[in-house]
Parts: sequence; structure tokens; C-alpha cells
Amino acid sequence: MYNENRHIVSVFKDYLIFDDFSEYLKRFYKLYEVVERLPRVYEFYEKYSKVFPNYVILPENKYMFKNIERKQKLIDEKHQIFLERQEQLKRE
Repeated sequence: MYNENRHIVSVFKDYLIFDDFSEYLKRFYKLYEVVERLPRVYEFYEKYSKVFPNYVILPENKYMFKNIERKQKLIDEKHQIFLERQEQLKRE
């Protein structure tokens, strides 16, 4: 099917989504049930669902990756300084 713009491809993808039960609610819920469950669902996804952008297809990806690496290095250094300070405070 090769991802062409065809009706059969969209139907196939719909079935892939409909048949996948890993990330969906199991049934329709009444309003009073939704009020109770929805905050827990939000909390779960906020805590455990991390979606990271994919820059591979962009021509500028090497610059973006370089910037991400620099930021991560800075974060790591700050964290290391924090850990060292915590260790110093424990010793005192």
C-alpha cells in the first residue's frame, strides 16, 4: 500500500487504530464516571507520556541536534554541580 493517498490506505490505518487496545479506554463512560476518571487519566499522561520531536527529515537537523546537545550538556553540568553541593552539605 506504500502510504499512497488512497481510500484503501486510510481504511487500513483506521483499522490499525481501532484494533489497537493498548492506549484507549475500554468502553464509553457515563458523565459521573468521566468526572471521576479523567483527572487520573490526565495525570497519568502528564507524568508518563513523553513525545519528543523528530528533526531527522529537516535539512537543518544537524544544527538543531547540535543545539540540543549543548543544552543537554549544560543541564548535566548544572545537575552535577547540584549533586556536589548536596554532598558537601552532607559532609558538614
